[in-house]
Amino acid sequence: MNGVVKTVLLAVATTAVAGCDMSFDDPSMVQDLRILGLKADPPEFLGADYADLDRDVRISVLLADPLNEGKGGLECLLRACVLSNDYRCDDNDSTVVLAKQPCVDGSNTFQVTVPADLILATRNADPSWMAIEAGIAQAIDQGVPPEIAELGKSLYSGVAVWVEIVVSGGDHELRGLQSVIFSPENPKGRTANTNPTIAGVRLNGQVGGTVTEIPFSPGESIRVEVLKTWDSKETFLLPTYDPPGGVATVDEYMTFAFYADAGDFSPDTTTDKPPNIFNADPEAEQKPVDLWSTWTAPAADEVPADGVRFWFVLIDGRGGTDWITMKGVMKDATMDVPLTVPTVP
Repeated sequence: MNGVVKTVLLAVATTAVAGCDMSFDDPSMVQDLRILGLKADPPEFLGADYADLDRDVRISVLLADPLNEGKGGLECLLRACVLSNDYRCDDNDSTVVLAKQPCVDGSNTFQVTVPADLILATRNADPSWMAIEAGIAQAIDQGVPPEIAELGKSLYSGVAVWVEIVVSGGDHELRGLQSVIFSPENPKGRTANTNPTIAGVRLNGQVGGTVTEIPFSPGESIRVEVLKTWDSKETFLLPTYDPPGGVATVDEYMTFAFYADAGDFSPDTTTDKPPNIFNADPEAEQKPVDLWSTWTAPAADEVPADGVRFWFVLIDGRGGTDWITMKGVMKDATMDVPLTVPTVP
């Protein structure tokens, strides 16, 4: 089983630029050009012959450029390959360029096609698949009937084709990786993953709606809760090795990332991921998980001229992603939090 299905973000500085802090000591603070989110739609293809056709996918890239590094124009290169150990498609014989076009501060979407031969080559290079294939051949050599030996493939649950995103044109080059999963329907009844959906943002535990912007006073601490729709957290099936041919039922976990270009979030991420997603005890007493973060507003003289920008990203643990952006505005002592209706589920 290829278990590496999460989104990986990599930032690489190609030039030394004064005042450009790439250390990310505070990951929630967005001070220069950043990739904040990557999304594939759909995030997973499911079927017995998933490598028989080219597959069309929409890849979205959430960029933040608070210093307008890309004033001369940013470019996004999307490419895929049988990923090497350095997690790059540079000088890789299998590399396929999927898209190369301008991109901007904000959300960018690219319609790309993943070739069938790349899907097949990625599967054939996957260590889990290679082990299964070798085991089947060895079993047949030892006299096991082929139809019985082929049952070894029932352990296989899919492979990730990685799309590399290279963002250039700013003061430094950014790289990111987004998985697209290709899986057999194994075990039977398994369904393909879908992206989660952010329903809105709620402040200070208030009920009855969600905010359209975040009003704040300098130095104020605000509880920020990102809400998902009721169907975002999915239950999925995986084949088991012990016993062979068994079925494991696993719940997705939700991870929320909080970003702003001023002030401070603590923590910068929250998650309901259990210590072991395969061995959660349903009868054990579960401690409630806090999925909110506290944002401390900046001092008045540190507020950007056009207000504070917020980015909230939701990741489902299987490569599914959603995000929302929002503005923060200074308020006076009598200003109330604006709410939308109806109540979000």
